[in-house]
Amino acid sequence: MPPLLIWFAIATAWLSAFALYRASPHYRGEARRWRAGNPVGLALAVLSLAAWIVGLGTGAGISVMLATWMLGLVGLPYLDYWRSPSKSEANR
Repeated sequence: MPPLLIWFAIATAWLSAFALYRASPHYRGEARRWRAGNPVGLALAVLSLAAWIVGLGTGAGISVMLATWMLGLVGLPYLDYWRSPSKSEANR
């Protein structure tokens, strides 16, 4: 699998996770929720899945895409929590 295709598939999976997180009610950022995040996040997930399948085949592509996507989906709330104080701490 070419390295550029690997980085493209990882980037689209993580950007998909970021778009879905920005659209969720659990987003803690200063900016408002991004309403277009759900369709954009799902389109990026499909693009990442297609890239992984082209590079690795169907079974391995689905598995690796879900692993990179879930890493982004689980990691983003933790990064956001460590980066910014909660709303109750900011009001003190």
